[in-house]
Amino acid sequence: MANPDEADAVLTGNVTNFLSFPSVTDPQTQRASAVLISVFVQVNLTERESGKVLFTRPNLEFRQRYEIAINQSAYFEESDIALERLASDVARTLVSSILEAF
Repeated sequence: MANPDEADAVLTGNVTNFLSFPSVTDPQTQRASAVLISVFVQVNLTERESGKVLFTRPNLEFRQRYEIAINQSAYFEESDIALERLASDVARTLVSSILEAF
C-alpha cells in the first residue's frame, strides 16, 4: 500500500451493503441455479493538503451474476470468481468516472 502522506489525493471507500440471492431456480429441483451479487459502495477522492473533495459517489451499486451447477458431481464454486469480476468492475468504473470528472 502506498503512503497516503505522500499522495496528492487519497481515495477512500466503504462497502455500505452486500446482498447475495438466488436469481434463477431450477424448475425440477427448486434449487438455485444462478446467484446475483449486489454490492453498494461509497467513495470519496480528497485532495490531501486542502481536504477538498474532488470526487464523491455516495451510493454506487455493482452487480455480478454467477451460475451454480445443478448436478452436484459437476459442481464448481464460482462465487470467488464472481467476486473477483465484481472487484474489477468496481475498479474500472471508478477510474473511468474519476477521469471523466476532470
